Amino acid sequence: MMGRAGRPQYDEFGVAVLMTTHQDKSKYEAVFEKGEILESTLHHNIEFYLGAEICMGEIASKTAAMTWMKSSFLYQRLLKNPTHYKILAPGTVDPEDFENELSRYLDLKIDELLRYGVIKVDEYGSISPTGKAMGRFYLKLSTISMITNLKEAPNQRYILQQLSKAAEFSDHRLLQGEKGVLDLVNQNSELKYTVGESDLSTVGGGGTGAVREISDKVFLLIQCYLLGIVIRDAAEAASLNREMAKIIITSKRVIKAFVEHYVVKRDCIGIKACLDINRYLNSGCFDARNTSGSPKILAQIPNLGTKYSQILFDSGIRSIAALKQTPPSTIENLLKRNPPFGFHVIDSVNSFPVPSIAISKSKTNRNELDLFVGVANYEKVAQSKKSLLLSWISVLVYSNTNTLLIYCRAPVSKLRHPQKLTIDLSIPSHQFQSIQIFSSSDNH
Repeated sequence: MMGRAGRPQYDEFGVAVLMTTHQDKSKYEAVFEKGEILESTLHHNIEFYLGAEICMGEIASKTAAMTWMKSSFLYQRLLKNPTHYKILAPGTVDPEDFENELSRYLDLKIDELLRYGVIKVDEYGSISPTGKAMGRFYLKLSTISMITNLKEAPNQRYILQQLSKAAEFSDHRLLQGEKGVLDLVNQNSELKYTVGESDLSTVGGGGTGAVREISDKVFLLIQCYLLGIVIRDAAEAASLNREMAKIIITSKRVIKAFVEHYVVKRDCIGIKACLDINRYLNSGCFDARNTSGSPKILAQIPNLGTKYSQILFDSGIRSIAALKQTPPSTIENLLKRNPPFGFHVIDSVNSFPVPSIAISKSKTNRNELDLFVGVANYEKVAQSKKSLLLSWISVLVYSNTNTLLIYCRAPVSKLRHPQKLTIDLSIPSHQFQSIQIFSSSDNH
């Protein structure tokens, strides 16, 4: 990319210097002398953009869809170079035939949106929850298709496996040289889940399966990130570690659509599993209760990096709760830092939102319970503007028969005072004997 960085009021031209290899010299000379024709890529993912426009109300009729299409760069290139896109029937030259072929193409794409449940009815303007998720989280239609077919009552392993199959990872590649490296990663005893295990397996510990698909690669790299496993001593190590960061950014977006799918299905086990995975991705580590322990649990604290987290972990401080109980002077001695570093670490830990739950019988209806949700350490959280603005609390209430009673999310900034939720117990008592209340920060 080249840009003019001079002074517009004084300089009449700018100078850009391109340095390249001798082999590529002729290629760039040809670009400068002859130019390069740009083609549209809208047709590769046009279903997403159509769904987004319908969701926003910009397209509410077939005429509006055609008007939108004509305003695109794709339309202009179709007029100039139709054979490049393979959208229109071969030999389409007549303007009327061109319009008819384009209308047929749009109808096919709308039919796909209908088939996958993105649009509710056979007309424009009615968007489904699936379609809203597609637009909000920028998902491809094939990913939406996969999400709508997720099984009921999944475990975390299944959610991670399906997340790894999202079409958003299709631009990643599984290179021949990476297979051996990833096979060794798959044998790592620290892994929670390994490639080749049964879907029913819940604990990893080193696997013998071979990495064959891009989804296998994504599945392992997500866990490497969450467990702090750094790939070393391989020519592909640097590229794999960089790729890991891109995969996590995409995963955070896709998992939110998983949550919304299970909310629509009212599948409490699915909601809980997806909320857990969402929290792991945002905090950068697995829950300490579900692993044998990892320094990554401590690395989510802003003042601590990989090195300091490892030192504290090796010293026996292996959880956030244990770190809270550690005197600041001990932290400083272990890390060889001067005061007040230890106090800063403890302050950071105390700024993590701690959800508070209180429950009581309703005073107005004996078939209801009043649930009060707040943040126990709100004043401490409020001292960190970042924590206050970016942290969210999720609440899930369900019965032992997997009946969804309440699911909601709220930003911590709205929970200065506990908010009341009402649990409806009017369901016949024989359908459940107990209720489960799950509340956690989405970010820690």
